[in-house]
Amino acid sequence: MLWGNRLISAAFATSSFRYSLSTMAPLSLTGGYQRIGKGIYLSSSGNVTPNRGSRPPTLILTFGWMGAKLSHLLKYTAVHRELYPNATNILIKCEYSFFVSRESTCRANLEPVIHVLENLGYLPSSMLKTKATDKPEIDPPRILIHAFSNGGCSQLTCLSRLLKARFSNWDILTPGICAFVLDSCPGLGTMQHVKNSITPLVRNPVLRTLFRGLIVWLFYYSAIMKRLFNSENLFEILKQDLNRPNLLPWTRKSTPRLYLCSKADTMVAFHEVEDHMKNAKAAGFKDVRFEVFVNTPHVNHAKFEPERYWGAVKAVWDAACQQEQTND
Repeated sequence: MLWGNRLISAAFATSSFRYSLSTMAPLSLTGGYQRIGKGIYLSSSGNVTPNRGSRPPTLILTFGWMGAKLSHLLKYTAVHRELYPNATNILIKCEYSFFVSRESTCRANLEPVIHVLENLGYLPSSMLKTKATDKPEIDPPRILIHAFSNGGCSQLTCLSRLLKARFSNWDILTPGICAFVLDSCPGLGTMQHVKNSITPLVRNPVLRTLFRGLIVWLFYYSAIMKRLFNSENLFEILKQDLNRPNLLPWTRKSTPRLYLCSKADTMVAFHEVEDHMKNAKAAGFKDVRFEVFVNTPHVNHAKFEPERYWGAVKAVWDAACQQEQTND
């Protein structure tokens, strides 16, 4: 069942791999980033005097969509740098291999992120030795989390599981100022959406037919397993995980979140993102925002309506700074 779900996920999470972001500002290949792990890139903080009274993020975590080219993702992080020049930036790609790898392998690949969080002082440097009654001297971070599509959300929730396994008593950490930006996600996926995601990637007509047949078989197999054993697929679990208040050690129900989606998205259905947004509100999340575009493709909203897109991102961060984070 797990392998069946992983294969469905891999096909569906390819998302907008074929779309271009060419109209956004060009960047060098690395854009000031250094590679610190497999598909993980770090850009150190700048040294720009912030406006008086402002509270920009000190760290930005960007989780790319499945199969996204580095050059495309760097165009988003360039705007992050323009808005918040003093923030440390960690860019985490989501490769196709993620959905066919063991959980232990996926977690091991994210270890460099843990090391950066420790070096920044946002986590104890020796988490395994921290007692449940200890209150570590940790500076409350200011973190903007920007995740793209199901691939990015899957990496985000994997990081969450890694942190929880490493530091099970993370509730003793001081909540930080955080905000979530969820671009074109999460989606549960229909058979047609999965077919839409892989058809452009397979040029050979024979292989394309075989892949489409495999997807149909996997969906029926998943449905049978769900009926017999009430088992959930990876995307159902993903949607549940994203609505955990303490998804990261510093987040709570008071952490604002912004959903960005489009009615023209052929990869993640608009109504699936809307349903997750409504579930978040019903679960008691205090600041849930929903920005719906009309004609923009999957994870391409910033390309076609940049002012609206980045204005919404900035607004959700400003809201995080205005409200006091509380333990729920």
